[in-house]
Amino acid sequence: MRDDVVGKYETNHAWELVDSIPRGRRVTNGKWVYRVVYKSDCTVDKFKARWVACGYSQIEGIDYDDTFCSTIRLESIRIFLADMCRSGYDWLEIDVTKAFTQGDMDESIELYVQQPRGFEQTGYVACRLTKPLEGTKQAGNLFMKSNAEHLKKLGFERCDCEPNLFKRTRHGILIKMGLYIDNLIIGFPRGDKAARAQIDVFHKEYTARFKCSEHVVPELFCGMKVDRDFEAKTLKLSMGHYIKEVSKKFLNASTKPFTTPVRTSSIDAFLKLDVATEDEEKAAMRDKPYLSIMGCLLWIATTAWPDTTSLTMRASCAR
Repeated sequence: MRDDVVGKYETNHAWELVDSIPRGRRVTNGKWVYRVVYKSDCTVDKFKARWVACGYSQIEGIDYDDTFCSTIRLESIRIFLADMCRSGYDWLEIDVTKAFTQGDMDESIELYVQQPRGFEQTGYVACRLTKPLEGTKQAGNLFMKSNAEHLKKLGFERCDCEPNLFKRTRHGILIKMGLYIDNLIIGFPRGDKAARAQIDVFHKEYTARFKCSEHVVPELFCGMKVDRDFEAKTLKLSMGHYIKEVSKKFLNASTKPFTTPVRTSSIDAFLKLDVATEDEEKAAMRDKPYLSIMGCLLWIATTAWPDTTSLTMRASCAR
């Protein structure tokens, strides 16, 4: 939590503390969000905490305008990775640190958010945002625009049919790039010292605008474990670690096991499901993470294409 506040307030200067609010303006609530990040072998990588704005209370036309933020299609990711493998390209990944607070704020809009809980400074009533903050409606849109503009300045061209694919040809060396919000995966000719030198220069130029992690060979990308055989030019994408994480999150002692994935009784029960209408029904369903479970299963199904109808939550699920 301290690292998040220091990174946003002192390093990225995402807000400034104010002792009063202009008449007609209001302070948007904030909250802490916690997440455990796992490595590809399912061991804990790090614990993350983020102070985010409760953007659902923002008013369109007053607190924000544009909200759209494009992300690379999963089909494009698979094609991009397959192309890197077929072409014999090396790849590296760069992660933008606290990406949303590095976008350029719309100067025509003033946003005020609560001070981070537990780190309040006396004499101040709120934070006036000078950079977008996670949770605000426009954060993704503003970072996307800032990122694309900077890449254009560095000589990259945007793909017409996939706005999150970029390429640059310099001194006869073709560099390809795929973006997934704040994660950049960069492909360049394997074993080419001149190409690697260009990547190092790009990293230096890019980090002059956006603070990032060091470029590393990705083990995970968009939740997929990436196993590559350079000699055979083969690529294997698996979701075993993610399936373990999902099963650990949702499966508990009250979960009913089935010997087969789908039984007649299960189908009959599913067909009888309906929207909760009465207060008693709504209260009974309030702690049921149905949407979260379906979202996780759909992500697994559309990312690496395992058959979720026979998904047994085993780590060996891969395509």
